[in-house]
Amino acid sequence: MLGHVALSTALILSSLIAVVSGLLCKCDICTNNTCETDGYCFASTTRDKATGIIKHDYRCVDREQFFLPDVRPMQCDPQYSPPTTDFAMLCCHIKNYCNIDLNPQLVQDKSHVTTPGNETHVMAVLQT
Repeated sequence: MLGHVALSTALILSSLIAVVSGLLCKCDICTNNTCETDGYCFASTTRDKATGIIKHDYRCVDREQFFLPDVRPMQCDPQYSPPTTDFAMLCCHIKNYCNIDLNPQLVQDKSHVTTPGNETHVMAVLQT
């Protein structure tokens, strides 16, 4: 019973510490791969248009970067910033390092989708 009380107390204290010190997020460009924010954690997926290389980023977005105070950032709202073939972003603020599990998906480029009747067949003939 005493162990249960100690565990409950530890959980409450850790929650309070997180609120007081800010939200911790995975950050791929920060020291110790961690950033701290009073706003949101985010993950983004970007496709380089020239090379086609896909890059994943993990960072923080602070409240001062919000378009409207006390509202989530516009880039975190799919209504204002829907995923495209070159960029997708997801945000969270429910727990420390919540962006570790985020996996924003790019919209599939319909012009390169193979559909029945739209295939290209290549045949090689080798002569000996």
